[in-house]
Amino acid sequence: MNKRTIVTQLNGVQAKILLILLLCCCLLLLSPTSVLAQESLGNIANEVAINTDDIENGYIVSYVEGSYIVSETPYDDSIIGVITLDPALYFDDTNVSQTLISTNGIADVLVTTENVDIKQGDPITSSNIPGVGQKATAPGFIVGIALESLDSTDNTTLISLQINT
Repeated sequence: MNKRTIVTQLNGVQAKILLILLLCCCLLLLSPTSVLAQESLGNIANEVAINTDDIENGYIVSYVEGSYIVSETPYDDSIIGVITLDPALYFDDTNVSQTLISTNGIADVLVTTENVDIKQGDPITSSNIPGVGQKATAPGFIVGIALESLDSTDNTTLISLQINT
C-alpha cells in the first residue's frame, strides 16, 4: 500500500484531524523549550480597603460587619485571607490603591511560635496578636496549612502557607 492509497482512504473529518495533529506536533517541536519561573508565590489576590493604618505583608485579615480588619482573635471564624505584596494574579475593582488580600493559593503568613514549634503540615489559625497567626492546637477555624517548619526560638516570622479560607 503506497502513500496515495492511505490518503484516499481518509474521509474529510479524519483528514482534518490528522492535519491538526501534524500542525500541533510541528508547533511543539519548533517552540522554545525553556520555562521562565515567576518570583511571586502562587496566589490570587483581591484589592480591598482595610480599616487600619498598620498593614504588613503576611497579616491575617478578617471580614467583620462589612469591613476588612486585621484579625486579632484566636481561631477567628471570619478570616478572609492574608495581606500579600506580590501575588501571582490580582483583581483590581477600582482605580484607588488598596491592600491586596490573598484568599487562596500559597502566601507568606506572619506567625508566632510562642513556645510551640510549627512543623510542615501544621494547621495555622489567627492569634491574639493583631494580624499574626499561630499553630492551631485545638479544633477551630484555620487560615491554612504550614508549608515549612519553624522552631520556637524564631518568635514572629513569615512562613509559606497553603491558604484554605
